[in-house]
Amino acid sequence: MAPPSPSTTPNPSLVTNVQALRNFLATIGPSSSIYVDLEGTNLGRGGTLDLITVLVPPDRKVRIIDVKAMGNQAFTTPSKKDDNVTLKSILEDPSIRKYLWDVRNDADALKSLYHVAISGVIDLQLLENLTRQGNSFYVTGLDKAVENDLRLDQQEQIEWKKTKEDIRKRMASGDSGIFSTRPFTTPVLRYCAGDVQFLPLLRKAYEARPAYTPKWWTHLENASAKRVKRACSAKGYNATGATRAVGPWGSDPAYFFRKGKQLGLRATSSTSQKGSQKDGNQSEGLCLKPTKELAPFVLVESQRQATHRGLGSTLISKLASLMKRVMP
Repeated sequence: MAPPSPSTTPNPSLVTNVQALRNFLATIGPSSSIYVDLEGTNLGRGGTLDLITVLVPPDRKVRIIDVKAMGNQAFTTPSKKDDNVTLKSILEDPSIRKYLWDVRNDADALKSLYHVAISGVIDLQLLENLTRQGNSFYVTGLDKAVENDLRLDQQEQIEWKKTKEDIRKRMASGDSGIFSTRPFTTPVLRYCAGDVQFLPLLRKAYEARPAYTPKWWTHLENASAKRVKRACSAKGYNATGATRAVGPWGSDPAYFFRKGKQLGLRATSSTSQKGSQKDGNQSEGLCLKPTKELAPFVLVESQRQATHRGLGSTLISKLASLMKRVMP
């Protein structure tokens, strides 16, 4: 778990005009890393993109760019320092790393509504999933991550959670203009800032987990890029589908095999476990020890086995055959 966070909540600054945007863009260098979140009504190709919230380390100051007010100018206005640098070029530059929590709808909105192809993304939701001990079949939400993985000041956590819940209740009740209404309300500004303010601490917490290794970084970059690509595809992307809760590596045979072993699956030689043949648990050198924790893996993965070959397919089919014994 990460060390306690600073008790002060960052005060967001509004970027509502071209001059303010030019000044802000000048603070983002070619080797910068930024933490980003987007807000809108039904964020994505079928909705709107109203706000972009950005945190640029090491400064804890949060900027909220008013896309609704500036429209295309939010992406085409040049930096005060360099006429070739715009918000669009920054978001599309793979050398400037962008950290987001679940990039999918954000990438969809940028591409579909403003023709911005975000690149250089590290999806922190996937970093959490990759470094989690135990069952990592499903991804987790930002709220749970902040609650479970950070040691925050109690009052700060209460206020953060209340702000999130209050805005979501308004959204659920049909208040579709929360992020497009001007002037901004304090709760909306706090909500937007809250979506990025703890991302640096979460990244640090996950990189400190025992399961983390820098060797996985390329794997993480590729998985994040695949999320962006799928979200920006012309068809086939479902912004609210149930499979969004499933992590990306459950369908990777190598990852599935490693996780299976971690959760109670053992690989042995086919000649050394003759006794297991009586139970029908051995095939091609695999001795399977079922556990209830494996059940979520099997439920979804058994439906995908037609897409797998070799070891991964064997594992999936054998696990599926054990479902009656595994499930409570």
